[in-house]
Amino acid sequence: METLYVLLYSLSIAGVAIGAMYLIKKFKLKKEDVIEGIDIGMAVVVFGENVAIDLGVSKEEAKKYGQLAFETLEFMKTIVEEDKEKQIQEGIAYAFDNAEFFGIELTEEREYIISTIVKLVFNVYYAIEMSDKG
Repeated sequence: METLYVLLYSLSIAGVAIGAMYLIKKFKLKKEDVIEGIDIGMAVVVFGENVAIDLGVSKEEAKKYGQLAFETLEFMKTIVEEDKEKQIQEGIAYAFDNAEFFGIELTEEREYIISTIVKLVFNVYYAIEMSDKG
């Protein structure tokens, strides 16, 4: 059932990103016009926290996942890699290596949660960035 929630959540986020890209192209908006006043970093943290909560994590622990997602995204932005999948895999490895720093003890279930959050957060960020490059 958790997988279904993650899948539906992912599809809804992808739908929002696609809808936003359509509107940006239709009205020839710049990314700055669309996201003016929005701190993308904070939006990513909140998104990561909400994904963790949907996966059954407490709100207190979800904050840790959100912070880990933010730090991982910042790391992933520095990776110069043309293959998006490799970039995601490097981000997941980075998140696993740094989970303990955020007070997250790695178990098989938590590794699944972290990898899901990293993939979703990066894909949302990537969609926003690519919409600017049009």
